[in-house]
Amino acid sequence: MYKLVALDIDGTTYGTDHKISKKVHDTIQEARKKGVKFSLISGRGPNDIEGISEELDLEPHTLIGCLNGSIVKTVESDDFILNKTLTEEDVKNCIKLTDEMNFAAFVYVGNNVYVKSNKDEFVILQNKFTYEETREVGDLTKFLEENDLLDKVNKIGIANEYDELLKFKDRFIDENINNGQLLFSLPFYLELIHEGTSKGNALKYITDKLNIKREETIAMGDGENDIDMLKYAGLGIAMGNAFSNVKEEADFITLSNKEDGVAYAIDKFILKK
Repeated sequence: MYKLVALDIDGTTYGTDHKISKKVHDTIQEARKKGVKFSLISGRGPNDIEGISEELDLEPHTLIGCLNGSIVKTVESDDFILNKTLTEEDVKNCIKLTDEMNFAAFVYVGNNVYVKSNKDEFVILQNKFTYEETREVGDLTKFLEENDLLDKVNKIGIANEYDELLKFKDRFIDENINNGQLLFSLPFYLELIHEGTSKGNALKYITDKLNIKREETIAMGDGENDIDMLKYAGLGIAMGNAFSNVKEEADFITLSNKEDGVAYAIDKFILKK
């Protein structure tokens, strides 16, 4: 019997309209009534995941994984149970390269998101679909240094077209990367996190806290940053819209997020419909 379902948000729980469909919401509630716990583990920041957890009516004490597992906390608390940060060298080098290539960079420090300019098209796009407000600070490295935040950065998101991000990834890995890793969460969004950080580690941390065995867990996702989580879970489910390398690592491929794939999988493996 499965006792815990860990869900990615974008491309998974959210449909293509960046909303939770009634079908997905109601199916999750039906599974919860049977005693199954749910946890959101996403590349999004704490404020976002708290808001989306409330959309799903999850309990305030529910454990959530934020910023690709860099932070683990409960929905209701401002305290971080787990808090992983990037090296200062990777932070400075990443920001330098985004400036050189004129890419949007989102610098996450706990509950805060800092950007060079709120007028960037990708910043404007992201702000339409999140609970978090980006703070425009101009020179990111200078701001982080002046506010003693260089060693407190959990994640840097880099936004641009997919082919351009591939060039960024190759160049950054060849020239700069220290103790970080670059993973796609969406085709237009690349994320730099600490090498020892992953959604899989966050899921392990949560299952240990809840005294739930890994074989009693289901994980669903669509991005490269979901692979570790899918591999750790007893049943790893890739969305129909997932990257091809994610599907290769999954135990099962459900329908796409446009087709309520999360609800389909819950019906099949938990509600047995």
